[in-house]
Amino acid sequence: MNTEALNKSIHKLNLDWNNPSKFCKWYYNFVFKITKGRATTFFQLLPYSWKDFYYNHIKTIFKPHHKRLRKAIPKQWSDITHLIVMVNFEFIKSFYEDEYSIGLVDWDATEHHKKFAIWLEKAYYYIMVERPKLLKQQDDSYPEVNLELETGFDKNGLRFTKIKNARKSYEELYGEVDRLEQLINKKDTKVLTEMIKYRDHFWT
Repeated sequence: MNTEALNKSIHKLNLDWNNPSKFCKWYYNFVFKITKGRATTFFQLLPYSWKDFYYNHIKTIFKPHHKRLRKAIPKQWSDITHLIVMVNFEFIKSFYEDEYSIGLVDWDATEHHKKFAIWLEKAYYYIMVERPKLLKQQDDSYPEVNLELETGFDKNGLRFTKIKNARKSYEELYGEVDRLEQLINKKDTKVLTEMIKYRDHFWT
């Protein structure tokens, strides 16, 4: 299309440059015509390497992918041992909520799909319901800070003061805390191990 034909096209449309909707319609038709239906925007005419660079290096600066998963890593310092659990659990949560629950895949199609679906629902329930309950129980099992003091006199007649809880052993004070911590760790490890086993199913 030469300049004269382009001007005629603009004149025929009575193009109002202050009217975005009308301009967009003309722009769409213009590109569609000069590319003989192969493109609808000038961006599609660019070499693939340019578009690939834009999508993977420029656009992602402003709109990075996997925003939800990125948020699983806090900005403040956190031990790797903690991050391994929380980041992988976020993988499970995001897949369940954003993909599995939508129903894009027939999870009854094969025996492998069924097994994965059953595991995913159990893992999600543990992460969202069972694990928070166990953590709450662990927090509640810590001994209360008892500042009740016991006073008396030793064999030399000197007055002393001590905390009554000092008589209790570590097992008496923190036995339940340790038990729940080990239970949570065991269940976490089970979910993480099985996640690796089913990693190929995390797509739709």
